[in-house]
Amino acid sequence: MIFTNLGSVFLSLMLKCLHYLSLETDWRRCFIMMFARFVLLVMTACGAIAANAQSSRPSDFALLDHHGQYHQLSRLVDDQAAVLLMIKSGDKASQETAQELVRIAARFADQGLRFFLITPSPTPQPELLKQEMSEIAVDLPVLLDRSQIVSTSIGFSEYAQAAVLDPESHEVLYLGPVLNESGAAALGSALEAILSGARSASAPVLNAGAEAVEYSYKKRFEAKAPSYSEDIAPILLRRCAYCHVEGGLAPWAMRSHRMIQGWSPMVREVLLTKRMPPGQLDKSVGEWTHDNAITPEEVATLVYWIDSGARNEGDADPLAEATQARAQEDAWALGEPDLIVDIPPQQVPATGVVDFRYEYAELGLTQDKWLSAVAYDAGEKSVLHSVMVYALAADASTLDPTEMTSPDNAHFISIFVPGQSEDQFSSDSGLFLPAGSKLAFKIRYVSSGREVSDSTRVGLYFRDKPFQQVEHIPLHSNQLQIAAGDANHTERVSSLPLETDVYMEAVAPQMHGRGISMRLFLGQAGQEPQELLNVANYNFNWQLNYRLQEPLLIPRGAILEAETVYDNSTANVYNPDPEQTAVFGPTTWDEVLSHYVRVVKPLQ
Repeated sequence: MIFTNLGSVFLSLMLKCLHYLSLETDWRRCFIMMFARFVLLVMTACGAIAANAQSSRPSDFALLDHHGQYHQLSRLVDDQAAVLLMIKSGDKASQETAQELVRIAARFADQGLRFFLITPSPTPQPELLKQEMSEIAVDLPVLLDRSQIVSTSIGFSEYAQAAVLDPESHEVLYLGPVLNESGAAALGSALEAILSGARSASAPVLNAGAEAVEYSYKKRFEAKAPSYSEDIAPILLRRCAYCHVEGGLAPWAMRSHRMIQGWSPMVREVLLTKRMPPGQLDKSVGEWTHDNAITPEEVATLVYWIDSGARNEGDADPLAEATQARAQEDAWALGEPDLIVDIPPQQVPATGVVDFRYEYAELGLTQDKWLSAVAYDAGEKSVLHSVMVYALAADASTLDPTEMTSPDNAHFISIFVPGQSEDQFSSDSGLFLPAGSKLAFKIRYVSSGREVSDSTRVGLYFRDKPFQQVEHIPLHSNQLQIAAGDANHTERVSSLPLETDVYMEAVAPQMHGRGISMRLFLGQAGQEPQELLNVANYNFNWQLNYRLQEPLLIPRGAILEAETVYDNSTANVYNPDPEQTAVFGPTTWDEVLSHYVRVVKPLQ
């Protein structure tokens, strides 16, 4: 019992530490990195015990709804409770109970309750759900629990069953029917008790004859537990280990089974809240690469393995073998660049928030060039968060940070983040770099607990004159005014109508700490806007460049429109100052709206 309690205490400490780590405040990262080394020794020993206990304890979670919006339980801390109704699409009992839930929601309006539906289907169809909800006049978010982990953790056993959750403690305060057998409002009575101060409400007998929820992943993994070497290690290598490397930006390296077992409770937590892998997209919109996607089946496999003790069934350790092979990788995976550009060396302090650094470099180009690719040789990987690269004209004289990255003066080229060290354009295209061009850099660092010097290099690859030209369409605004406390501030910016047909290849969204989501739409005269991209849970720590699997035709006369949402409230843990109105600016404490859409078009 003492050992189990010790594991729980250290688990709680580590989860809190990793939460504070994301805030990057003055002393926290330094303390965490040192403390983590000690804690890991104990965590490794008690990881299996803590992991087994985790599945029975309330936990935070996040899910997308059928409209592609992101919802996280812990972000509802200003509410009294979250009410979830388990439904099955097309099921009459689910539909009738959902209509009853709408009436209950109206009854308890303005009393600090948030109402949701939830479906555990591994393959939900958002468009059909939208149609179904419209037909039965239910305007509530339908949470899509594709991995079925949230539903099983809450304890849902029947459709048309309701649960009431505490957003702060994540406890299940009520689990039972909406109406009892006599038609009385069982859920309503429970909500009255909870709002009056009760920490829980007793649940009546469940609905007689209600259909049981079938959990396919639970059934599969209870029959045969996931294998570390055959199932778990390949997922981690594919989805996680490119960042979790020795000396990298991630706080720990996935170098062995023992490391994974020790950190497994935290792995479970970040999977359920969708914090990892970073930058996940709404997979129902478009087909993208570099999207850090993890499938519902992979999430279920990892969580069931963790909940069963996170054990290795044999002596082989594919993670350890892969770590040794990775150490031999070449810095320039695309071959030796035609031109290597040194970013001026940067001193990074041991602690504190490191604001954006803005630098530039002369290229010495005496003639026009066409870029076919950009690659990055990261210097100090433990602190280098991102590098945005822009082309400045030969006659550009300003070194003002805002002007160096403004679409009026600079043309976006590429971005580096851990795991994306090469950016190669399509084989028949090139980005024009005029003679005399300079490169401008917007660099972000995080402190690591020790003072270091970073010397990062950028490799440029040239080609002969191409058939198609690469350009970036900026969706940009420098007129931001986000009021203090505003949790749902929306900005919309559009491109000018396109003068010619182009093919869209990639999108690089950019916001700072208050940005929480971004959607991209295609607008054409006489047609409904077509959604192209949904970054439902934008995270300032991971400014990725998403690439389409196949280029998409954007016809002449069409426009591109970005809908960007900011949260300037205390519920946003990445918000640097929720008491201040946020305006456009170049620092971490300011905000930006600068999305870059990469297109190719025939060379004129």
